[in-house]
Amino acid sequence: MSDTEYTADFFISHADADVQWAEWLAFELESAGYGVILKAWDFRPGDDLLDKIDEALSTSRHTLHILSAENDAEVAARTAAARYQGLQGKERALIPVRVNEANVSAAIGTLMSIDLSGLDAEDEARRRLLAGVAECVERVARTGFPGKSAKQVRFPGAEQEVCQLRGHRPDPRFIGRDDLMTELYRALRTDRPAAAIQAITGLGGLGKTQVAVEFAFRHGAAYDVVWWVRAEDPTTLRGDYTELATELGLPFEKDDQAIAALRQSLRRRKNWLLIFDNAEDPDGLLPLLPERHTGHVLITSRRPEWPHAEIRTLDVLPVPAAVEYLRQWGGVTNAGTASELAEALGCLPLALAQAASVIADGMAATDYLGQLHEQSPELFVQGRTGNHQVTIASTWRVAFDRLAEQSPAAVALFRLAAFLGAEAIPLDRVVPVPGMPDELTEALTAPLPRMRATKALREYSWPRPVTGSCRSIAWCRPSRAPSWPRTNPGGRGSRSRR
Repeated sequence: MSDTEYTADFFISHADADVQWAEWLAFELESAGYGVILKAWDFRPGDDLLDKIDEALSTSRHTLHILSAENDAEVAARTAAARYQGLQGKERALIPVRVNEANVSAAIGTLMSIDLSGLDAEDEARRRLLAGVAECVERVARTGFPGKSAKQVRFPGAEQEVCQLRGHRPDPRFIGRDDLMTELYRALRTDRPAAAIQAITGLGGLGKTQVAVEFAFRHGAAYDVVWWVRAEDPTTLRGDYTELATELGLPFEKDDQAIAALRQSLRRRKNWLLIFDNAEDPDGLLPLLPERHTGHVLITSRRPEWPHAEIRTLDVLPVPAAVEYLRQWGGVTNAGTASELAEALGCLPLALAQAASVIADGMAATDYLGQLHEQSPELFVQGRTGNHQVTIASTWRVAFDRLAEQSPAAVALFRLAAFLGAEAIPLDRVVPVPGMPDELTEALTAPLPRMRATKALREYSWPRPVTGSCRSIAWCRPSRAPSWPRTNPGGRGSRSRR
């Protein structure tokens, strides 16, 4: 290819998890006068992705590749293509950029990289980047209005001012929602006032909260402030919201003053993300926000309509994603069995998680299907419409029976969490009372039995330890609490008090 056929200096190749770094690189390079092609800016819905990547590789003088810990087949393919161009004689076809301690594949291990890892000073990162590309051959002539990235991009290496996610962590099993993640990111980046509030809606068990968690971890580096608000209860809604005023050092004496001060502060600020989880009351939530702002708001809710928000209705997983989930996390190797099970469970994420946990624990997938047939034959009626409550209740019955055989203490903690509610429960502050089952008393007072019980619950995707500790658990709540056996092993009903 002759030089006159190049239309850009750089194509930036990156995994989805590194999009903030990619945008920062693109902004700095364009500000320095280089032409850049970036997936988030230049690829549009409806484009053929492979064709666009091939075009970008061919028409860019160099490919800047962000080294990533994420195993991404698409990124690996484009990296291999750029490396091949280099082997065919294209000068500096592939330039690696290191932004963290990710391992370097053997295919590009011999190439010198631009090292930005561990930097928290933006000026030094900018200096290294521009020095690393400075020896490039003559820049490609640019046409059209310059500076399409005129909006300032936050340096991903900078420390966040405030970040509070209430102990939530990304789920390694997160699957099948990449298109939604891209849509959310694109919408919030448009700066359209109507897009500044995004509402993820749908029935329980679809994974709305986990989508919000994943978004916060993938894109949190784009924000100075990331704040999670538990919005289901009016008390926690206002309490979590006013807590942010304290974190930002705003002066106030009463909650109403805190809300007013926070609304004023958010109106002046940019690069902030508020997440309202399990919100149900627009009249209680929306007045907390400033009328005009440049920040972003993400709402998860079972309510199908939200005023002043763009609605993203969450559905069940696509069948291929559900089958892959069962294969990867349940070890279901037979494609037909995995497909039958996924369809019986309605491709509902919560039901899939329960099934995969039980199967991975040792129950054969065919035996699991057999128990579903026996306990819930309605799940296998051809052409049935999805009933999420029936599906969840069915998977919970199978999992509960198996858990009861293995760990009576885990069952006792399960009931305790279901009784006390959805928020984090500090187990070391729960005092045993007369009449409690022996296994529950032991789990509350002895560290080792407690650890074993919470470990069993983790394996079945039920109440989860908070921030990696066995001292607190949080209830993993479906659309409605299903029915389970009323007596635990030994014939005694478990009982707990607030």
